[in-house]
Amino acid sequence: LTLTVVDRPAKFMTMVIQNENEVPAASRLTVMASSANVSSALPQIEYSNSSPNASLVAPGVFDLSTANVRQFDATVSFSSSELWAQVPSGTTNFRVEIQPSETSSVQLQLVTANGVQLLGGSVSDPETLLSNEFFDSLAVYSDAALQNEAVASYRDLGIVYGYRAETALGATSTLTTVTTGSIPQQVNATGVDESIIGAGDLRLNGIALSELVLPANEELSALDVVAWLNQHSDDTGVSAQATNLLKVNPSTLAYGSSLVLNNVVITGAESALNVDALVSVINGASAATNIDAYIDVDGKINLLNRPGHEGEGITLASTDVDGVNTLGLSSKLYSGQIILDSADGLQFDLVTSAGHGGKPADLAALGLSTGLYFSGTVPEDLAILVTGDEPGSTSVKAASGGVLNQSNSPRVMEAKFSISFSDDGTYSITEVESGSIVAKRIYDHLIGVQYGDITVRFDQAPEAGDEFVIEPAAAGSGNNGSIAALANLQQERVFVGGNTFSGGYIKILNDVGTKSFAATIANDALEVVYQQAVEKRDSKVGVSLDQEAASLIRFQQAFQAAAQVIQTSSKLFDTILSASN
Repeated sequence: LTLTVVDRPAKFMTMVIQNENEVPAASRLTVMASSANVSSALPQIEYSNSSPNASLVAPGVFDLSTANVRQFDATVSFSSSELWAQVPSGTTNFRVEIQPSETSSVQLQLVTANGVQLLGGSVSDPETLLSNEFFDSLAVYSDAALQNEAVASYRDLGIVYGYRAETALGATSTLTTVTTGSIPQQVNATGVDESIIGAGDLRLNGIALSELVLPANEELSALDVVAWLNQHSDDTGVSAQATNLLKVNPSTLAYGSSLVLNNVVITGAESALNVDALVSVINGASAATNIDAYIDVDGKINLLNRPGHEGEGITLASTDVDGVNTLGLSSKLYSGQIILDSADGLQFDLVTSAGHGGKPADLAALGLSTGLYFSGTVPEDLAILVTGDEPGSTSVKAASGGVLNQSNSPRVMEAKFSISFSDDGTYSITEVESGSIVAKRIYDHLIGVQYGDITVRFDQAPEAGDEFVIEPAAAGSGNNGSIAALANLQQERVFVGGNTFSGGYIKILNDVGTKSFAATIANDALEVVYQQAVEKRDSKVGVSLDQEAASLIRFQQAFQAAAQVIQTSSKLFDTILSASN
């Protein structure tokens, strides 16, 4: 019989670390006190076993991480304290879009779980907002991270609040062309110039735009907006031109009705019996209306301003009593649109702080929607609010790229951070590389400084002006976290009653010794009680067991002696009989 080993468990084992110098002896993170600190407080880092990415979404709050499966499209009411949506850490590539009117006061607010506002207008009641269970109980509201500069970004994250032209998937060119919606009709009847968009409230491709002013007794047109945007073309790289294209589906035509275009009655419109005939009579008056008509490849009638009149409004009306025109569209003014061309992307940013009042209504005045766009992976929990100066609502659309596997998500605090203490009893946590304040909280010495999955505790309370820097240890294949955790087990109170391992062991020994000594004493006492019971019983029955036992032994010995005599006599008798024979 021959046995051959084909596979062994050791066959599939490999040595990861070949050099003992590669074994890290340092902790995952190190913390150092500044040499300029006022106090002598010494810090120590503790790690939590719970996942820093475990996020619970409250009932009634939309979970934006699920928007890759079910995109959100509904009307949302304004609220300055109630969350509309939560963005759990690990969520990827999300966007939220609204398209309000040019007079709406709606704002989208983006706030971290630590109370740091990243985007949006001013929060009217921070204390009420932070009372929401989503936020850290010790968080202090901070708007220091609001993006005031074109290059500024919280933790260098890819966040945009405004309008961003999306590049087509697979596109090989950065050339971007966007046609806006119709420019909303705005008439200034105040008798003085009116500010439509404040100076610096909008940035286009990182360039602050000047004020858009509507002169007294004038009406805002696409041509006005084009002239305003083209003032900045050399800096923004964006050129603008006005247009006004009105498409009419043949199925909406109301044959037999009259038609008035730009206050010009179109002769023969009511007698036109088909699309071609209607286009012909419209073009017959184009010199007066400054509108050309043609049929596109989809069979729709296209009305377009003639050269020299691009972007001017197109007014539809009727001479009929019922007010129905031949095109079957509403009788009103149809404003022009704007065509934006850029060789290097197109992005409008709303500026909402440092004295600026950028708002979605400003983009609505340009015929654009407003969005909150995020590219990448969210490193910490975020909340989104939909607010307004007065009660109201707006239509909201949202989508995301889903959420990463939580086990593969990076830890929150893995960059270099600093902790600074202020004289108002608060401390701030700042990401050193980006300079972003990621948290500001009230300091509680019993709780320490908590962020992500770590807690920094101090042997004494730090003082105002103290600063501590936390950074990852030098690169290695791991850290001493496991062995440090094992070593720290001797200080963990794991036994009932809050004892450590050594304290619990000593307590067990004491308990066993005490119970053993008590058992010995009880045994001796019970022996005495037993003897007393026996004596008492013997005195009652008149018989002594000891005497009875002695008598039993004596009788047994006498019986054995008698038996021996009988046996000897029997042998003697047998001998006599044998001799007589």
